[in-house]
Amino acid sequence: MLLAAAAFAATNVDNLLLLVTFSALLPFTRVGAAFLLSAGAILLLALVGVLIGVAANPHWLGYLGSLPLGLGIYRGWRAYSGKWNPGHTAHNDTVSGYGIFLILLSNSGDTLAILLPLVADTELRHVPGIVVATLITAALWLALARSLMRHGGVARAIAAQERWLLPVVMIAVGVFVLLDTAGDRLLPAFSGPS
Repeated sequence: MLLAAAAFAATNVDNLLLLVTFSALLPFTRVGAAFLLSAGAILLLALVGVLIGVAANPHWLGYLGSLPLGLGIYRGWRAYSGKWNPGHTAHNDTVSGYGIFLILLSNSGDTLAILLPLVADTELRHVPGIVVATLITAALWLALARSLMRHGGVARAIAAQERWLLPVVMIAVGVFVLLDTAGDRLLPAFSGPS
């Protein structure tokens, strides 16, 4: 169980940064719910992958990187084409709870790559412990993100740069997920030698 918690924490440092960024721009409940749902989805994928005897291929999860890339390009275009509405953008539908869920899920291929073999190699009676440890770690990650937002003016600093920050972060996440998946094979020309 401790290994599952450590694996989840180690593979979600990048999602912690996304949580802090999204929390500065959107309601924390929306961001938190999306993060917990993405953690649950990764657990479910790992469990289903093991239960049906088919190794879930985290390689395919990387294609979800096109979602934050597309949303980032759209938001960037709106910001710089004069269609930016600062009083409304942080809560509009371009980044819905579902969109945040997909962004966080697409960025969690490494977590699936760790949890799948961990669950597969664990006695069935210990699997609920892995699930609980992972969800507790996800809740602790949320608490840490919220704590970071409350100290040092992080939220104000991020919100002041909202116009360009959210599109840049979304594009960066999309490109990262597309280029650096667990399988590192989405775009072979950029993934380097095998």
